[in-house]
Amino acid sequence: MVAMDSLKNNLGRLLRLRYELVAFGAGFSVMVLEVVGARIIAPYLGGSIYVWTAIIGVVLGALAMGYYIGGKAADRPKPEVHLLLSIIYAVILILFTAMIYASYLDIISDLSIDLRISAIAASLLLFAPASYFIGCISPHLAKLSVKSLHDTGKTIGRLEAFGTVSSILGTFTCGYFLLA
Repeated sequence: MVAMDSLKNNLGRLLRLRYELVAFGAGFSVMVLEVVGARIIAPYLGGSIYVWTAIIGVVLGALAMGYYIGGKAADRPKPEVHLLLSIIYAVILILFTAMIYASYLDIISDLSIDLRISAIAASLLLFAPASYFIGCISPHLAKLSVKSLHDTGKTIGRLEAFGTVSSILGTFTCGYFLLA
């Protein structure tokens, strides 16, 4: 009976932190996408500052679009459905990227166009779509988490902290362990 009570307590804590855990996963995944993105592009286009700049710039731009449009969607009825769809679309697009990147990068590298344009084109197709949907997650989490205007700052600050800490962990996990 004690084990069952402990399990219920742990599940209750997880349920209370569900939005923070989603923010954690989103922050982690976006940084893994960027670091892995540089690794998968490198054999085709190199690892220059142009490639890194394209990846970072495109991902940030797609995130910004996701924040903006996701914010509008979060204000519509059933934000929990839009949140779930954003997560599902992001996962599907990351899997799709894993399946097509080699073929797409072969084509891009064979075109012999300016490296800056090639890097942007590669980043736009491979990383922007998933990054956009990852960006849509944050406004939905804010909408679903805020229960009163009195604690809006604390609630959003907690979500952003979880997302940022996980971005740091995603960067180091990917760079030091997964890809090292």
